Amino acid sequence: MVSGLITTKGKNIALDRLFNGGTYSQVSYYQLGMCSKIAAITDTKCYAPIPIDTTGNETIDACDATTGWSVSGDATGVSLDTTAGNRLEGTGSLDLEATYSTGTATYYRTVGSFDITSDYLFAGFYINDLTQLTNTTNTFTVDVGTGGFTDINTYTFNYNQLQTGWNAIVLDGDNPDSTSGAGATLNDIDSIRVNIKINSDLATDDIIMDWIHTYPKVNTFDTFDTGYPTFTEGSKLVSYRFSINSLETNEYYIREVGIFDNTKTYLYRRDNITNINKDQYITVTYDWTDKVI
Repeated sequence: MVSGLITTKGKNIALDRLFNGGTYSQVSYYQLGMCSKIAAITDTKCYAPIPIDTTGNETIDACDATTGWSVSGDATGVSLDTTAGNRLEGTGSLDLEATYSTGTATYYRTVGSFDITSDYLFAGFYINDLTQLTNTTNTFTVDVGTGGFTDINTYTFNYNQLQTGWNAIVLDGDNPDSTSGAGATLNDIDSIRVNIKINSDLATDDIIMDWIHTYPKVNTFDTFDTGYPTFTEGSKLVSYRFSINSLETNEYYIREVGIFDNTKTYLYRRDNITNINKDQYITVTYDWTDKVI
C-alpha cells in the first residue's frame, strides 16, 4: 500500500515549468528511506535516506561487541545482544540500558578516523516502546567529533520521526543542526556520542543499537525505469516506475519514497509505503500515477 502527497515545492515545480520555462528542473530521480513519518505537503526531504547502491557502504561499528563504549547521564551500561532477530546485520547488537533520573541517557565511544563529507551516517535503533522516550524535537541527538567532543557537529531527531521497531537515525554529514567549538572536521571524525531523552528506565531489549555505517549521498538516488515518467493527455495521468533489484538496498527497511527534480534538491512528492524488509531474495517494482485535474 502506498500513500503520499505532492509537496508544496512539487506544485511549484509543475507551475514553474509551465509558466516560467524552468527555474526548476524536471522530475528525474527517486530516493528511498526508512522513516514512517506520515507524508505532508510541507515535506522537503526523505527523513531517513538509505542507499540503493550499497557498494560504497563503510562500517564504522558493526555493534557486534561492546568494546570502546562508555556511558554517562542516566545510561548505566551497554551489553551485547546475540539473540536471533535482534539485529540488522552481523552477529550481534547492543542493548542500551539506563536508570531514569535526569532524563538523558548518553552512550559514546572513539573510533578510527572516518570521513562524512558528502556522506550519510546511519545508526539503527530498535525501540520496543515509544512511550519510554520523551516526545520532543530532540528525542535523539547524535554528536560527532574530531579529537573527542570539544569540536563537534550535532544532529537532532524529532520524536515524530520514530516508530516502534527498527528506526534509522541518519545524519547528513555536511549539514549539522549545530556545532560546538570549531566544529568537527568532516574528513576526520573519530568520536560518536548518542544522547537519548527518556522518561523511564531502559532494560534489556528496550532500545537496541546496531550497524553504524556511512554511505555516499549520491548512492541514495537513482533514475526511473526507461521510458518513465510518462504523461497521457487523454486521461491526464502522470505515471512513474522504478525497480530495485536483488542486489540493491539489502538489509534495510523501506518505508518512504521521495520523488525529486533533476538536481536532487527539490522534493516533488513523498510517499509512505507498506514496510518492506529488503534482502537478496526480494526484487521490487514501484508504480505511481498522479492525475492532473
